[in-house]
Amino acid sequence: MRRPFAALLLALLALTVLGAQAAFAALSTGISGVEASAGFSCGPGKTCGTTFLGWTDSAGTWVPPNDPTVTRGAWSAVINYTGSPGLGSHVDITGGTWSLSKSGTTLAGRVKDGLVTWPQTGGNLGCGTDIATFTATLRALKGTSGTINGCLDDTHLSTVFPPHMWGQLSLN
Repeated sequence: MRRPFAALLLALLALTVLGAQAAFAALSTGISGVEASAGFSCGPGKTCGTTFLGWTDSAGTWVPPNDPTVTRGAWSAVINYTGSPGLGSHVDITGGTWSLSKSGTTLAGRVKDGLVTWPQTGGNLGCGTDIATFTATLRALKGTSGTINGCLDDTHLSTVFPPHMWGQLSLN
């Protein structure tokens, strides 16, 4: 594992475990990241613990962690969903947790619900060929709510591994 990525993983885990929180003013930031774990089966048709880790950026598109648009923030999300992921299908996000650390403060909460939709083979829903779109509703422990919307590239594993995701996280 490369040192910058390992350091990011350790920082995200520490922030999540410690749960240090401060209220953010309204915030909207670009995010990029990777799917760190595909999760595990936790019932018929249900997957739990799918984990995403990443960094904040000002691009709104996929950027690697060493890109100049990275804004020194970190985020994580662990989601649960029902359905079967893959081209031509969708899954319903049924819950989970999230955290965001930026500008020296951390905010965390739960993922209330959401939807991930993959195009038909060879299709494009606005993120690129064969790339899924997603949206999720966020709730924070200190009363903040928000959304996360973006793209998930988990179908090009021979050229994109681990799966990449990018989008916009907005809190109010």
